[in-house]
Amino acid sequence: MKYPNGVPLWRTNEELFPGDSPSRVVLSSVGTKWNDIVLEQRHVPSSERADVMNKRHVIAINVGPSITWEFKKEGRFQRVFKGRGAISFFPSDQPFSGRLNVKTGVFADVLYLALNPVFISRVAEGLELDADRIELIEQRRSTDPTLHHIAMALRAGVQTGAALDRMYGEASSTALARQNDRVRNVQTNGDFSGRTWYGEIFGS
Repeated sequence: MKYPNGVPLWRTNEELFPGDSPSRVVLSSVGTKWNDIVLEQRHVPSSERADVMNKRHVIAINVGPSITWEFKKEGRFQRVFKGRGAISFFPSDQPFSGRLNVKTGVFADVLYLALNPVFISRVAEGLELDADRIELIEQRRSTDPTLHHIAMALRAGVQTGAALDRMYGEASSTALARQNDRVRNVQTNGDFSGRTWYGEIFGS
Protein backbone atom coordinates (compact mmCIF):
# COMPACT_ATOMS: atom_id res chain seq x y z
CA MET A 1 0.00 0.00 0.00
CA LYS A 2 1.30 3.46 -0.88
CA TYR A 3 0.88 6.06 1.86
CA PRO A 4 1.06 9.85 1.51
CA ASN A 5 3.79 11.75 3.31
CA GLY A 6 2.08 12.99 6.45
CA VAL A 7 5.20 14.45 8.09
CA PRO A 8 6.83 16.54 5.36
CA LEU A 9 10.02 18.53 5.75
CA TRP A 10 10.35 22.19 4.85
CA ARG A 11 13.27 24.34 3.84
CA THR A 12 14.12 27.44 5.86
CA ASN A 13 12.75 29.61 3.04
CA GLU A 14 9.32 28.03 3.68
CA GLU A 15 9.47 25.87 0.55
CA LEU A 16 8.39 22.26 0.84
CA PHE A 17 11.32 19.85 0.76
CA PRO A 18 10.76 17.93 -2.50
CA GLY A 19 9.17 14.59 -1.73
CA ASP A 20 11.41 13.89 1.28
CA SER A 21 12.83 11.12 -0.88
CA PRO A 22 14.34 8.59 -0.75
CA SER A 23 12.56 7.45 2.43
CA ARG A 24 9.49 5.21 2.00
CA VAL A 25 6.37 5.43 4.18
CA VAL A 26 5.32 1.91 5.24
CA LEU A 27 2.66 2.81 7.83
CA SER A 28 0.64 5.99 8.40
CA SER A 29 -2.21 7.28 10.52
CA VAL A 30 -3.23 9.63 7.69
CA GLY A 31 -6.86 8.78 6.98
CA THR A 32 -7.72 8.20 10.64
CA LYS A 33 -9.79 10.64 12.69
CA TRP A 34 -6.82 11.74 14.76
CA ASN A 35 -6.57 15.54 14.77
CA ASP A 36 -3.53 16.41 16.86
CA ILE A 37 -1.06 13.66 16.05
CA VAL A 38 0.26 11.97 12.92
CA LEU A 39 2.01 8.61 13.17
CA GLU A 40 4.27 7.52 10.35
CA GLN A 41 6.75 4.67 10.01
CA ARG A 42 9.42 5.00 7.33
CA HIS A 43 12.23 2.97 5.83
CA VAL A 44 15.10 5.41 5.36
CA PRO A 45 18.31 4.65 3.39
CA SER A 46 21.54 6.62 3.70
CA SER A 47 20.68 10.27 3.16
CA GLU A 48 21.47 13.83 4.20
CA ARG A 49 19.24 16.70 5.24
CA ALA A 50 20.63 20.24 5.38
CA ASP A 51 18.79 23.12 7.04
CA VAL A 52 15.33 21.56 7.03
CA MET A 53 12.54 21.79 9.58
CA ASN A 54 9.16 20.40 10.57
CA LYS A 55 5.89 22.28 10.95
CA ARG A 56 4.92 20.01 13.84
CA HIS A 57 6.84 18.90 16.92
CA VAL A 58 8.29 15.57 15.77
CA ILE A 59 9.45 12.64 17.90
CA ALA A 60 11.53 10.07 15.98
CA ILE A 61 12.06 6.58 17.41
CA ASN A 62 14.41 3.98 15.96
CA VAL A 63 12.33 0.79 15.84
CA GLY A 64 14.82 -1.20 13.78
CA PRO A 65 18.45 -2.29 14.09
CA SER A 66 21.08 0.12 15.40
CA ILE A 67 22.11 2.97 13.12
CA THR A 68 24.69 5.75 12.98
CA TRP A 69 23.37 9.30 12.77
CA GLU A 70 25.37 12.49 12.39
CA PHE A 71 23.90 15.82 13.43
CA LYS A 72 25.28 19.30 13.00
CA LYS A 73 25.99 21.35 16.11
CA GLU A 74 27.83 24.65 16.17
CA GLY A 75 28.89 24.18 12.56
CA ARG A 76 30.37 20.69 13.01
CA PHE A 77 28.94 17.22 12.53
CA GLN A 78 28.84 14.94 15.56
CA ARG A 79 28.30 11.20 15.27
CA VAL A 80 25.94 9.31 17.55
CA PHE A 81 25.06 5.61 17.77
CA LYS A 82 21.32 5.05 17.91
CA GLY A 83 20.27 1.67 19.21
CA ARG A 84 16.78 0.21 18.96
CA GLY A 85 14.41 2.47 20.91
CA ALA A 86 16.61 5.57 20.65
CA ILE A 87 14.58 8.78 20.52
CA SER A 88 15.12 12.20 18.95
CA PHE A 89 12.94 15.29 19.26
CA PHE A 90 12.69 18.03 16.63
CA PRO A 91 10.66 21.12 17.62
CA SER A 92 8.57 22.79 14.95
CA ASP A 93 10.09 25.56 12.85
CA GLN A 94 13.61 24.92 14.15
CA PRO A 95 16.08 24.10 11.34
CA PHE A 96 18.36 21.10 11.71
CA SER A 97 20.96 19.30 9.62
CA GLY A 98 21.86 15.63 9.76
CA ARG A 99 22.91 12.61 7.81
CA LEU A 100 22.21 8.92 8.13
CA ASN A 101 24.81 6.29 7.31
CA VAL A 102 23.69 2.71 6.64
CA LYS A 103 25.02 0.00 4.34
CA THR A 104 23.99 -0.09 0.70
CA GLY A 105 20.64 -1.85 0.33
CA VAL A 106 19.90 -1.40 4.04
CA PHE A 107 17.55 1.13 5.61
CA ALA A 108 16.77 2.58 9.01
CA ASP A 109 13.33 1.75 10.40
CA VAL A 110 12.02 4.92 12.05
CA LEU A 111 8.69 5.70 13.70
CA TYR A 112 7.64 9.36 13.65
CA LEU A 113 5.08 10.98 15.94
CA ALA A 114 4.19 14.52 14.84
CA LEU A 115 2.26 16.67 17.32
CA ASN A 116 0.29 19.80 16.52
CA PRO A 117 2.00 22.82 18.19
CA VAL A 118 -1.39 24.44 18.88
CA PHE A 119 -2.42 21.31 20.76
CA ILE A 120 0.78 21.41 22.82
CA SER A 121 0.01 25.01 23.76
CA ARG A 122 -3.47 23.98 24.90
CA VAL A 123 -1.99 21.25 27.09
CA ALA A 124 0.40 23.78 28.64
CA GLU A 125 -2.45 26.17 29.37
CA GLY A 126 -4.43 23.35 30.93
CA LEU A 127 -1.49 22.79 33.25
CA GLU A 128 -1.47 26.51 34.08
CA LEU A 129 1.83 27.11 32.30
CA ASP A 130 2.69 30.05 30.08
CA ALA A 131 3.15 28.35 26.71
CA ASP A 132 4.88 31.41 25.27
CA ARG A 133 7.69 31.06 27.79
CA ILE A 134 8.33 27.35 27.45
CA GLU A 135 11.30 26.55 25.23
CA LEU A 136 11.44 23.34 23.22
CA ILE A 137 14.87 22.23 22.06
CA GLU A 138 16.22 19.58 19.70
CA GLN A 139 17.35 16.60 21.74
CA ARG A 140 18.37 12.96 21.56
CA ARG A 141 18.04 10.19 24.15
CA SER A 142 18.94 6.51 24.20
CA THR A 143 15.41 5.56 25.24
CA ASP A 144 12.34 6.56 27.24
CA PRO A 145 10.21 3.60 28.41
CA THR A 146 6.99 5.58 28.91
CA LEU A 147 7.20 7.35 25.58
CA HIS A 148 8.17 4.13 23.83
CA HIS A 149 5.17 2.32 25.30
CA ILE A 150 2.75 5.03 24.11
CA ALA A 151 4.32 5.03 20.64
CA MET A 152 4.08 1.25 20.30
CA ALA A 153 0.43 1.33 21.40
CA LEU A 154 -0.32 3.96 18.75
CA ARG A 155 1.46 1.95 16.07
CA ALA A 156 -0.39 -1.22 17.04
CA GLY A 157 -3.68 0.67 16.86
CA VAL A 158 -2.95 1.79 13.30
CA GLN A 159 -1.70 -1.64 12.24
CA THR A 160 -4.80 -3.45 13.48
CA GLY A 161 -7.28 -0.70 12.69
CA ALA A 162 -8.58 -0.98 16.24
CA ALA A 163 -7.74 2.55 17.39
CA LEU A 164 -8.54 4.91 14.54
CA ASP A 165 -11.26 6.96 16.23
CA ARG A 166 -10.80 10.57 17.30
CA MET A 167 -11.02 9.91 21.05
CA TYR A 168 -8.16 7.40 20.97
CA GLY A 169 -5.96 9.83 19.08
CA GLU A 170 -6.74 12.67 21.47
CA ALA A 171 -6.10 10.56 24.56
CA SER A 172 -2.78 9.32 23.22
CA SER A 173 -1.73 12.80 22.13
CA THR A 174 -2.40 14.13 25.61
CA ALA A 175 -0.46 11.26 27.18
CA LEU A 176 2.50 12.05 24.95
CA ALA A 177 2.38 15.75 25.78
CA ARG A 178 2.01 15.31 29.51
CA GLN A 179 3.96 12.03 29.77
CA ASN A 180 2.35 11.06 33.03
CA ASP A 181 2.23 14.68 34.22
CA ARG A 182 6.01 14.86 34.51
CA VAL A 183 6.13 18.48 33.47
CA ARG A 184 8.70 21.04 34.51
CA ASN A 185 7.94 24.75 34.60
CA VAL A 186 11.06 26.83 33.91
CA GLN A 187 9.53 30.28 33.97
CA THR A 188 11.12 31.26 37.31
CA ASN A 189 13.91 33.80 36.75
CA GLY A 190 14.39 32.53 33.21
CA ASP A 191 16.49 29.64 34.53
CA PHE A 192 16.64 26.81 32.00
CA SER A 193 19.21 24.76 33.93
CA GLY A 194 16.51 22.21 34.71
CA ARG A 195 15.48 21.84 31.07
CA THR A 196 14.21 18.39 30.24
CA TRP A 197 15.59 16.33 27.40
CA TYR A 198 13.07 17.34 24.77
CA GLY A 199 11.30 20.33 26.18
CA GLU A 200 9.57 21.19 29.39
CA ILE A 201 6.04 20.34 28.24
CA PHE A 202 6.99 16.75 27.52
CA GLY A 203 8.69 16.31 30.86
CA SER A 204 11.46 14.08 32.08
